[in-house]
Amino acid sequence: TAYGPGLSFGTTGQPAEFTVVIKNAGPGGLSVAVEGPSKTEIQCVNNKDGTCTVSYLPLAPGDYKINVKFRDQDIVGSPFYAKVFGETRKRAQVSMGTTSDVPLRIPNTDISALSASVTTPAGTEEPCILKQLADNLGVSFTPKTAGEHMINIYQAGKHIP
Repeated sequence: TAYGPGLSFGTTGQPAEFTVVIKNAGPGGLSVAVEGPSKTEIQCVNNKDGTCTVSYLPLAPGDYKINVKFRDQDIVGSPFYAKVFGETRKRAQVSMGTTSDVPLRIPNTDISALSASVTTPAGTEEPCILKQLADNLGVSFTPKTAGEHMINIYQAGKHIP
C-alpha cells in the first residue's frame, strides 16, 4: 500500500512525498514512475522499517500520474493521480567546479535584507553570494558535486518560496 500527500497533490518546485509499505510483501523490486507536464526526479529512501519514502520534484503545474509497482505488479490504488499547483519552475544548468550566476524571479527588493544558501545533493546547506544581475537579483555559487542543488532565499530569516 501507499499513502501520503504526494499521491494526490503538490506544489511546483517543492518535493512531493509519499510512503510505500512493503513490509511482509516478500522479496521483489519496487518501481515508481511519475508522468506529467514536467520531467521529475524521483528519490526513494528505504526507511529500514518495511517502508520506503518516495519524493518527486514537479517543476510545472498540472496533472501527474504516479505508477507504483512491486514485482512488476501495480500495488493497490496504483496508478495514483496528483494535482500540482503553482507556477512553472525552470532549472538552471550549471557546471561542477565553475562559478555560476543563476538569475532569480524575485521582485526588486532591498538586497541587504536578503540572504541565500544552496542545499547540495548530499543535503548540506552552504552559503552563496546574492548579487544584482542585469535585470534582476541572482546568486553566485560553485557546485562542488554533480547533482541537483536547491537555492534557498531568506528575507529577515524567513524562507521565500
